[in-house]
Amino acid sequence: MKNSFVSKIAAFSMAAISAVSFIKPFTGRAADDVLPSGTKYNEIGSVIESFYKENESNAPGLATAVFTPDEVIYEGYFGYQNSKKTAPLNENTVIEWGSVSKTTIWISVMQLAEQGKIDLDADIRIYLPDGFLKRLKYDDKITMINLMNHTAGFEEAVFGMACSKKEQIINVEDYLSRFQPEQIFRPGEVTAYSNWGATLASYIVERISGQEFYEYAQEHIFKPLGMEHTAINSDLSDNSFVDMQRNELSGLLPNGKPNPYPRRYLIMYPAGMCTSTLSDFTAYGQALLSYDERLLSHESYEEMYTPTSYYNGTDLPRNCHGFWSDVTENDTFVIGHGGNTITCSSNLLIDLKNNCGTVIMTNQYGESTFNYGIPEKVFGKIKESDLSYKGFAFNTRMAYTGPAKIIRAIQGWAYIKSAPEQVYVAENSDTIEISVMDYQKTDLAHTAALLLPIMLWELGTLFALISLLVKFIKVLAKKKSKNPVSVWRAVTCVLILVSQLPLLPVISAISSWDLMNISLIRNNLLTVTLFGIALAVLAIVGIIRMTRSDSEIKCKVRNLATSFFACVVTFNVFFYSLFEFWTIK
Repeated sequence: MKNSFVSKIAAFSMAAISAVSFIKPFTGRAADDVLPSGTKYNEIGSVIESFYKENESNAPGLATAVFTPDEVIYEGYFGYQNSKKTAPLNENTVIEWGSVSKTTIWISVMQLAEQGKIDLDADIRIYLPDGFLKRLKYDDKITMINLMNHTAGFEEAVFGMACSKKEQIINVEDYLSRFQPEQIFRPGEVTAYSNWGATLASYIVERISGQEFYEYAQEHIFKPLGMEHTAINSDLSDNSFVDMQRNELSGLLPNGKPNPYPRRYLIMYPAGMCTSTLSDFTAYGQALLSYDERLLSHESYEEMYTPTSYYNGTDLPRNCHGFWSDVTENDTFVIGHGGNTITCSSNLLIDLKNNCGTVIMTNQYGESTFNYGIPEKVFGKIKESDLSYKGFAFNTRMAYTGPAKIIRAIQGWAYIKSAPEQVYVAENSDTIEISVMDYQKTDLAHTAALLLPIMLWELGTLFALISLLVKFIKVLAKKKSKNPVSVWRAVTCVLILVSQLPLLPVISAISSWDLMNISLIRNNLLTVTLFGIALAVLAIVGIIRMTRSDSEIKCKVRNLATSFFACVVTFNVFFYSLFEFWTIK
């Protein structure tokens, strides 16, 4: 997976599921009305239904709609809302929007800008408490446009974003203050998708409006649009219907197996917690498509849909005030946002020129078949792009500091052979641009330098295993060792062998965004650190004893190798900042 460029993008990116649970057929338009893809309005339903049946194996539950500003062309429900396949997905099912929730932040910002309360080009620090941003590397101003474009320069913020119990929820201000990421890049230079940056924008909305963000969103977005079955607060307490219905939903993992986590609570909720029925999601999409003045004036919509960043060297929009842009082979420009949570995936896309849009909701983490496939049926295929570059590249959406940066060495790089499908790609001399993030070109030497410590750790583990097996065989053969440091070597090898065990669940949790059990992660990192310290001491002891020993050469070589690999573990603990367990609160 780590060297598959396509799989990284698709991840942004249910056996024998029944066909259609509920369908609202097209009834209104003339038979010759055609979508941008070339599919007729009155045929899109059968196209989607056939597409679902073709991909039915291991498919999740699916709710989807195709619409114009004033009518729903098609609405369909497929599969089940639970992994046991006992409850068909229906019009009362609620599904999490994931990062599509961020569009409510950008609409809120545009509302306040319309009122003259926010300047999109001003330094955001004028809207924050003095000294609030503590880990800035550059003196350059950070603007709201930077937050919308995800170009503020922040590394990926990993810890503290979610919890498993309601009593662990903290407010947005506390979260942003306690879990601040390092600013790695100069503002405006690199696109690196940031949940933390979007949540920071929602905090600015809170400070200016004097309301908690969920209160603001209910009063100024959901209620004006008649979205009675939508919630966004961390625990969904802002809508009792949604909170109750969410308990009925369970999801699938990308491999089609049941997701073991029924619910989690996003502390940075404005960036990913919005949850609703399909009809509410569709109403929201229709409002954006129709320039609904219950949200914004026509002039503010025009400004919001104006590009704020372009793909390098092209006139193709990449971002429009927080709404990502794609262009199809038939030169249709589509804007919107996709989203994932640990349980659900969704997509919202609108075509302002052809006045049509689609929403997709599934109860599967990382789902791509329908979230990518259905838009293609509506708007057409994404414009193909070529890449002249073949080689290694690093993903800019990664943690660069703290214990999470070990994931950069494991998953943060790719070997690129060609442009992936389903997304537009642009490149310049140093960077490959892929919608929500950049890949920075590098070479084998830099990639190897990042991977070498881990590779040596793995080699040390193999060495320790072989050494212990040889020692075990000698014990069984009742051969007594003449080496006075054999006990030292055995103990050191055992610690080398088991030193990775507490780290494995930490890596799994970070890489899969399963960050609910923070205490387990912190305690495991503490254990790894203690192993590292113990092995450093044992390495020193071994080197001292070797200098005083007259053992034969091959014995000294084994002892030296044991000391070396003990030092490798210690080096990894410090090189990847695994010892900073206290930063995980």
